[in-house]
Amino acid sequence: MVEYRVEAVGWDGHDLGASHLEDRLNDFASEGWEVVVILPTTAATSIRSLRAAVASADTSEFAVVLKRSTTTRTKR
Repeated sequence: MVEYRVEAVGWDGHDLGASHLEDRLNDFASEGWEVVVILPTTAATSIRSLRAAVASADTSEFAVVLKRSTTTRTKR
């Protein structure tokens, strides 16, 4: 079984932003999460427009889609 999670990660810009994003990705990985896709967003971005989103000067955060395997418990 697989579970998914979507997290918003703020973009601080340039080197600081890259370092912050890297730290958050490593945090997710330490919890067993694997990145499926990272979508740049702006305050005015709609979900529908995320499919064609590209990082730009207006990028204010990233939507990070994550997944991880889960174990299913059987009732005894």
